[in-house]
Amino acid sequence: MLAQFMAVSGADWASLSDREGFLIESAGDIGVEAEVAAAMAACLAESSDGIGRELGRGALGGMLIEFEKGTVLLHRVGPAAVLAVMCKDAAALGKVRYYVKKLLPDLARVI
Repeated sequence: MLAQFMAVSGADWASLSDREGFLIESAGDIGVEAEVAAAMAACLAESSDGIGRELGRGALGGMLIEFEKGTVLLHRVGPAAVLAVMCKDAAALGKVRYYVKKLLPDLARVI
């Protein structure tokens, strides 16, 4: 499912992990980064859920994490998983976000 997304979105790589940080699926030019992305996604999703509860804002929907060489989009996929997508090109960020939002309902059904 992520491979189809990668073909049209302009993203560098994508990973889907469970809330414990175990990799479910990955696609794109990710290599060893898949395990790191899964762990990061799970860690940030869990801590952000706690912060959201404390602030009365609810669970994490999504977030952007900007690094020197790219931006990672994190999105909750139902109660059980987190999608991480790396976008090196800032110009493609809007397109990547559109495809992520479009893909989320399908991913939630599969999981």
